[in-house]
Amino acid sequence: MASRRRPRWMAGHSSSPEQWAASRMLPAKTRTRSAREVVEAALCRVGLYRPLRAVYHRALKPGNVESRRRDREFFRAFVPHGGLAFDIGANIGHRTEAFLALGARVVAVEPNPALSRRVERRLRSSRLTVLSAAVGAEPGRAELHLGISHVYSTLSSEWIARVHDAEADERWAGTIMVDVATLDGLIDRYGSPEFVKIDVEGFEVEVLRGLTRAVPAMSFEFQRSALDMTRDCVDMVDRLGTYEYNFTPPERLEFALDEWTDSGTLLERLDAFRQDPVNSYGDVYARRPLRPMAAG
Repeated sequence: MASRRRPRWMAGHSSSPEQWAASRMLPAKTRTRSAREVVEAALCRVGLYRPLRAVYHRALKPGNVESRRRDREFFRAFVPHGGLAFDIGANIGHRTEAFLALGARVVAVEPNPALSRRVERRLRSSRLTVLSAAVGAEPGRAELHLGISHVYSTLSSEWIARVHDAEADERWAGTIMVDVATLDGLIDRYGSPEFVKIDVEGFEVEVLRGLTRAVPAMSFEFQRSALDMTRDCVDMVDRLGTYEYNFTPPERLEFALDEWTDSGTLLERLDAFRQDPVNSYGDVYARRPLRPMAAG
C-alpha cells in the first residue's frame, strides 16, 4: 500500500477524479457497457428502473422473485430491521439489495468505480451509503486489477498468480489506483455493523487484518484451491473473540452443516468438501455463539 493519507472518499466523494479518469483509459473490453446497462442507466435517470424491473420479474421471471425472497429469509437471521450491514466487495449490489429489503442501513464498498456508480443509481436509498474504495489492512492507495468480467476484479497479485497457475486463465486486463479503507475505519465512521459480508477475490485475509474488534456476524468467500487463505481468515476471526462457524456451497444460501461448529471442525469439513469437483468455492459464515460453546 502506498501512502497513508486520508482517503478521498472520506472527504465525501464516492469516487475520486483519478479513479474516473483512469477507468476511461482502460482497454475497451473492461469498460464497454452492454445494451442492458445502457437501458438500465437511462431508466434510473428517469426513476423508472425499479418499478419496471419489479413488474418485469413478476410477469416474466417469477423464479427471480422467489430467489430474492429466499435471500431475504436467509439473511434475516444476521441483518435486523434498522440494523447496519457492511457489503465489502459489493459488485453490482445483489447482497446490498437484500439487506436494504430487510430494512437495514447499508454501507456498500466497491473499488471499481463503474460498479460503485451502478450500485448507487440502481439502489438509491436514504439508508444506503456507497463508497468507491477497497478495504484492506491499512488505509492508503493500492492497485486494483480489473477483471474482464466484473466478478474477477482483485487487489491480490498472489490470487492472480494462483489462478494463472491453476487454470491458465486470463481474467484481467488493466489496472487502476484506488483508495483503501479498513473495517476499523468504517466502524469508526459509520458504527458497528450487525453483519459484514466480504467477497473480494482472494483479498479476504487483508480485509480481516484491518479489523481489531469483534462484530456479531460475518461471511467471507473460500476457494477450494486456496484453503490456506481460509485458515488464515479463520485464525484472524478467532483472535477477535469466540465464534461458531458454518458454510454455504456455491451460489446456494443454505448451510452445509446441520449445526454450527468450532473453527477446527469447520476446517476439517472444508478440507473434505474440496474433494467434491462440483463444489469449488463457497462462503464461510462466522457468528458470535447464541449460547456458550462446549469445551474441547
